[in-house]
Amino acid sequence: AIGDKGYVGLGKRLENTLDYELIIQNRANQVANTATEKAFLGIFRKTIETVNSILTEQFNIQYTRAKSAWGLTNRIIAKITSLTFAIYLNFITQQPILDIKNFIF
Repeated sequence: AIGDKGYVGLGKRLENTLDYELIIQNRANQVANTATEKAFLGIFRKTIETVNSILTEQFNIQYTRAKSAWGLTNRIIAKITSLTFAIYLNFITQQPILDIKNFIF
């Protein structure tokens, strides 16, 4: 049987390989990240999750109530633009960048 190493850890890989004669192959696009790379990517992941959370909780982006594809596109663009503008105003006034509740409420 052939499997993907993404499903199990190293201990389980070795155990399965010895017990069941498995051949576990890496995907061609699978790259092992170092701790530094993971920390660097973690910063971006946290920022992206925060922005998604703001769009969901503050701007209710999941409820657009659009009736056409153009309406949906326009409403999403308007919400993202207003978030970008609030972030820019925070940058100008030297406030925390993603602290936008004072603009919404």
